Amino acid sequence: ASKMATGSSNSTSNADDLILYCFDTSFYSRKVCLALTVKGLPYQKRAVVCLPPFPENLEPWFLRMTPLGEVPVLVHNGKVVIDSTRIIDYLDSVFPDKGPRLAPPEDTDLGRRVRHFRDLLDELPVDLYTYGPFYHPELANGSKLPAPLRAARSINVSRVKRLHELAETHPDLKEAPDLSGGCVSVKTETSLRSFWMTLR
Repeated sequence: ASKMATGSSNSTSNADDLILYCFDTSFYSRKVCLALTVKGLPYQKRAVVCLPPFPENLEPWFLRMTPLGEVPVLVHNGKVVIDSTRIIDYLDSVFPDKGPRLAPPEDTDLGRRVRHFRDLLDELPVDLYTYGPFYHPELANGSKLPAPLRAARSINVSRVKRLHELAETHPDLKEAPDLSGGCVSVKTETSLRSFWMTLR
C-alpha cells in the first residue's frame, strides 16, 4: 500500500523525493514517521507487511534495499538509508532548514549527551518494550497472545532458514550479511529464537 503523508502544509520539498518503507506497528517505523512529521516533510509512505502469511520484508526486492530485511527504509532521490537513528540524522543533515532539528549537533555538550542516551536506547531489546506483557504475563491481566503474533512466532523462528533459501534462488543476495552465514545472521537467529520461544 502507498499513500501520501504530510507533516506540514508549508513544506516545499517534493514528496516524490522521500519514500518511507515501514510497518505501522514497528517501533522504529513510528519513530521515523514522527521525525518526518516534526520536520514538516511530505513523503510517500509504503507499507511493508512483516507478518505471515506473506511477509514482504523477506521478499528479494526488499532485501536488495536492506539485507537484514528490517524496517524502516528511507529512499531519497534513489539513495537508500536504513536504521531509524541514521535516518533521523540524515534528515537533519539534508534538510537543515526544514522544521526544527531532531537532535542537537554532536560537537556540542548537549549533542554528545543526546547521542549517548540514543545509543543506550538503541541497544535495548525493542521486543521487550513492544511486547513486554508476553514476557511477563503476570502484568497482562490474563490476556492471551494475539493470533497474528502466534503465527508470526513460527515464521520468525525459521527466518534465517528462509533467507538462506532465498540466497540459493537469488545469487545476488548472497552478499547480504543475513544470507552469507556471517555473524549478523547468528545474532539475528539467536535474538529471534529467544524472543519467539519465550512466547510459547
